[in-house]
Amino acid sequence: LNRCLQKTSDIKDMTDRMFEYALVYEENETPKLEPLDYSFLYDCLMENIDFIRLAGFEYALDTNAQPDDMPNFPTILGDATMIKRIFNNIFSNILKYGDKSSPVRVMISRDTDELKMMFKNKVKIEHADIESNHIGLRSVEKMMSLLGGQILYSEQGEEFGVQVALQLSLDDYQT
Repeated sequence: LNRCLQKTSDIKDMTDRMFEYALVYEENETPKLEPLDYSFLYDCLMENIDFIRLAGFEYALDTNAQPDDMPNFPTILGDATMIKRIFNNIFSNILKYGDKSSPVRVMISRDTDELKMMFKNKVKIEHADIESNHIGLRSVEKMMSLLGGQILYSEQGEEFGVQVALQLSLDDYQT
C-alpha cells in the first residue's frame, strides 16, 4: 500500500510539473471566468489545509472573513480550475519545502475591493540553501495575472511567504 501511495504521489508530481511548464510557456491559456463565492474559496483552502494536516503539519488560521460572513461576501470573477491549481501549487510547495516543526500560518483579509490570502511557513533546513527555478510560483503568477489578481512572495531567512490577491466583484459589492 505504501508503494502504491508513493507511486501515485510520484505520478501526481510529474503531471503537476508538466501542467506548470505548459502553463508558464503556453501563450493561449484562457480562463473560464464565472462568479465564485467565498464559500468556494474557503472550501478549497480548507481542503488543502486538511491535506497538509494529514502529512503532519500544524496550521494557524487568522481571518477577518469568517465563513459566517459568506452570504454577505462579494463574489470574485474567477476560473474554478485555476483557483484550485493555485491552492494546489502553494500547498504542494509547503509539503515539499516546509518545516513541520513550525505551524503554517494562513491569513485571509478583505479589503475594499480585494480578498487577500497570505501563507507563511518555515523552510526545512535541508532546503534553505537550494536554488529553485520557482516554476510552481511562476505558474501561480501567470494564473493570477489571467484572473486579474496578483501574487507576491518573499523569503526572509528561514521563512517563506506567499500572498495572493483576488479582485472582488463590484457588481454585488456590499459594504
